[in-house]
Amino acid sequence: LLDPASAQIEWEGDPKPADLGTKGQHLYGYLVNFKVNSRNRFGSYTGKQAHGALIRNGEVIKGVGFGY
Repeated sequence: LLDPASAQIEWEGDPKPADLGTKGQHLYGYLVNFKVNSRNRFGSYTGKQAHGALIRNGEVIKGVGFGY
């Protein structure tokens, strides 16, 4: 985020059990979905962008929708 102080987070429900593994390998945890809206370098809000985090044992083990 270019302006973290401007971030508006909208949580989308409770964490849900999920398996985000690929190619037959499992990656279990609880998936939390949320949307973030923040200001860009021109001071305008960019619009809500969907993201997620897979959490296991209190740690984020995978991010979803971050573009990298």
